[in-house]
Amino acid sequence: MTAATAAALLDRAANLTAELQHSSDPVDARRWESFDQTVYRYLTQLTPTYPRPTRADPGALRLHAILRDYPTPLTPAADEPHYSAVEAARLTGRPARAIRREIAAGELPAIRTGTGWQIPREALHLRSDVHPARGEDPHPLARIACTLGALTDLLAVDRDRPDRALLDSTSATALAWPVIALTLDIARHTLGHCEPDQADRPLQIARFATRALTRLAGVAVDVPIPHLAASPSSWLRREPGDQLAQALHTWARAAGTDLALTVPSVDVIRNVTNQGTHLLAALDTLLAREPLGSGAALDVASFREALRDTALALTRAGTVWGSATTGMPPSPEYVDAASTLHQALGGIVSGHDTSPGPLDRDQALATLADATKDLTALTLRATQATRQLLRSELLFAPARTLARAEDRLHARTTGRHVPITNFDAPTLVATMTAAEIKTEQLARSLREITRSPSSRFVQDELVAGPLL
Repeated sequence: MTAATAAALLDRAANLTAELQHSSDPVDARRWESFDQTVYRYLTQLTPTYPRPTRADPGALRLHAILRDYPTPLTPAADEPHYSAVEAARLTGRPARAIRREIAAGELPAIRTGTGWQIPREALHLRSDVHPARGEDPHPLARIACTLGALTDLLAVDRDRPDRALLDSTSATALAWPVIALTLDIARHTLGHCEPDQADRPLQIARFATRALTRLAGVAVDVPIPHLAASPSSWLRREPGDQLAQALHTWARAAGTDLALTVPSVDVIRNVTNQGTHLLAALDTLLAREPLGSGAALDVASFREALRDTALALTRAGTVWGSATTGMPPSPEYVDAASTLHQALGGIVSGHDTSPGPLDRDQALATLADATKDLTALTLRATQATRQLLRSELLFAPARTLARAEDRLHARTTGRHVPITNFDAPTLVATMTAAEIKTEQLARSLREITRSPSSRFVQDELVAGPLL
């Protein structure tokens, strides 16, 4: 089977659009809405809402403006249980101030959180009758929607892999332009092949696509399409009910996003090392349980010793930061993901796993071993971020905790924060680098487990409890 690539899927969509334009088949509302929603979901994948773009990246600002200009979506791109006031306004086509006014008057139920109001989905009365196109539908528009849906899923998988860099705005624009151009052609065709009372929405989308192409004029011309190919991912190989794999995946994705910020939070860097230690403790706990049987090719004792050394390196990397800060908080997405993962790993370490059904030890071992590759990628990013923060003098600490210097006397007496230099933190980068190297070595030694989840370990002796 040939792996699907972004370029191949875009070519297929273009060919199907040409086929549609030569077709006289009518376009009904169901097929149009499936296509409409697929385009919106695709543009949402190309335009992440976090981190927010700045003037330093005009391409990202342009993509955000295009997404905001999309007519009121038929249904959300992702089925979340709660939405913010701004998201609710976008999904209902009403001003955000009207939404907030209803919340204040008690007419719209909402929950106040640290990041604003959260409105339950059911309170917004959103549509639930817009479904993806069916793969067996022979209509060209349904086949186009399926093709763009596959491309959207390809983007989602690539974006969620912590070992891959985030899609830059130039590449995202190169992916957006051809789909928007196809959307304009398809909307124009639909206007001539749909019932008159169903023409309003295709007309709105045609106008949107025209404005979007005007914004992109001269920007995406002759830009190569990024090579995105369908590839196996550790978390995709798990069963749908594997909560541990999902928690690891969500955490790795959120951590990768936060670490990619120009000024990441020190709390995230520190927590990545702490979560890594917790992950290794869970893996060690599983290895310390009953013997795994005979005929195994792997030595448990040596693996547990490697786990211990790596955990100690990660622990040192977490504590070396002291009171350093960038003044940036973790994103709410990372806080939620880290909390969920902490509970999932804690259940394994304590022996009180809360997931439904008995814990599949072989699967959990393979999941955690596979996750060390994601941990390696995140530790590398954290180390790179540490170097950049020190070099850019974006790390700060209370002056009273740092070495005395003439230019810091006033800051010490007033309790202010001052930039940290290499002199103040001589071991910071070295300690982070040591943790990165240890984690990478461990992940490499565990590849045999990942490669063969059903493989067994030899158990030299039964140890009463975990080493970590």
